[in-house]
Amino acid sequence: MNEYELIEKRYGFALPPAYRRLESQGHFASRSDQGHSLSFYDCDWLPLEGIATYRFNSWEIAVDGGFVPFAITSRHEPYCWRLDWATDGDEPPIVLCERSEKAICLAPNFEGFLYRMAIEAFAGRNDIRASPKCKDELLRAIEILAGMLPPAWSARLLDLQAKPWRNEEKSGNMVVLSWAEGEQIIQADLSFPHLNEKFVHDKDYQKRLQNKK
Repeated sequence: MNEYELIEKRYGFALPPAYRRLESQGHFASRSDQGHSLSFYDCDWLPLEGIATYRFNSWEIAVDGGFVPFAITSRHEPYCWRLDWATDGDEPPIVLCERSEKAICLAPNFEGFLYRMAIEAFAGRNDIRASPKCKDELLRAIEILAGMLPPAWSARLLDLQAKPWRNEEKSGNMVVLSWAEGEQIIQADLSFPHLNEKFVHDKDYQKRLQNKK
């Protein structure tokens, strides 16, 4: 049984074509693989084996099933597909299970997640001030994504790629567009019922809420 089959056996979910395409091309390799890796701020891809064997914390509702992790933050917070929010046979949306009482929904699908991460990077969620090579990583990510995302999304990313960077005085971040502008783009291009929705993630907190009823 290969790793994709192990993942499907554990979660009852087949990883979508967009993920498989990027994985087969080596884009989820280590950041040290400068020629191929797809890198975003605070997003470390899990290897296929890591997805198949991932262990959620005992306090997370995700430990009971229904969430499929594919990457983690520096705090080991997993980015996941949330299976019960899939509709009409569509790919499940992407959520970030933060180390807090609540988690948040980021995108309607994996392609939307990649697009959002790129938009947020142009809006200041990046490490460019600390490490200039992060700009090169972002530009490489756009080259990778422009050939696979929907045409309108690809065109927007290529347009942002061509614009000048600036130092935003208030935040100190290196940006192409403001955070507010980035949020407007995300809201317009990724709009669906669960976008930016927060939901209870801590099982103990969930019990406390239930006991108050």
